[in-house]
Amino acid sequence: MPELPEVEVVKRELEKLARGEIIRDVNIYFSGAVGYPEKNEFMRLIKGRIIKGLTRKGKYLTFDLSGDFRLIIHFRMTGTLKYELDDYSPPAKHVRIVLWLESGRSIYFIDQRKFGKMWLLQPGEDSCIGIEQLGPDWWNEASLPLFKERLASRVNSRLKPLLLDQKFMSGLGNIYVDESLYRARLHPSCRVKFLRESKKEELYYIIREILKEGIEHGGTTIRDYRHANGNSGEYQEMLRVYRKQGELCRCCHRVIQRMSLGGRGTYFCPGCQQDVKD
Repeated sequence: MPELPEVEVVKRELEKLARGEIIRDVNIYFSGAVGYPEKNEFMRLIKGRIIKGLTRKGKYLTFDLSGDFRLIIHFRMTGTLKYELDDYSPPAKHVRIVLWLESGRSIYFIDQRKFGKMWLLQPGEDSCIGIEQLGPDWWNEASLPLFKERLASRVNSRLKPLLLDQKFMSGLGNIYVDESLYRARLHPSCRVKFLRESKKEELYYIIREILKEGIEHGGTTIRDYRHANGNSGEYQEMLRVYRKQGELCRCCHRVIQRMSLGGRGTYFCPGCQQDVKD
């Protein structure tokens, strides 16, 4: 699933490429990709809208359109956007929606597993998709005092499930949580109440550092994620623990392990990440 760095990279690319473009037409090849309104109304309302800018909250990407409309996208497991310089016949197998632009260019919503969604909201319409329930964004809104304040109300929570909880803080997923906890030398099962103040600060700054690295390297491409221009990310080359089960830790040379925690596959080093207290 694209996480904060991947969505941020796409946002920045499309800010440069698509700002000011007019949506001439739309093709919907898979109706299930439209979350709201129904397909025909979606097509009618989006035509002629100007792309005024893009914003991101957690893993959601929003196109701010003329008339105060908002096109909100959640990529889920395998979704991505591709900006094409010229019209071409889309490979119908994975292209779910195409936004045709007045310039002759186009934006393709590609989603192999069909879990991704688009919602088109009119002025005054509240989002009913969960975006308003997201916690502070890790990149745009997070601060150390805010992080500590929110930790204080979740002292019995285990670190990995807590950091994955988008209502706690938004944007992190499996990849960047596992990498952050590894670098902070914290076991994924460690409860918040056992963290020293210095360790809370260290974890905060490590998460921010890893997100910065992920953005600078164009995100992580494990399988499906691509930039808006079709290129792959490069951060997968820097991963130390995620999907490294059976390999040797670069620091202590113990074998990296995988376990299930909160229903999620979790990678960790049993040598470096030992501070579980219960």
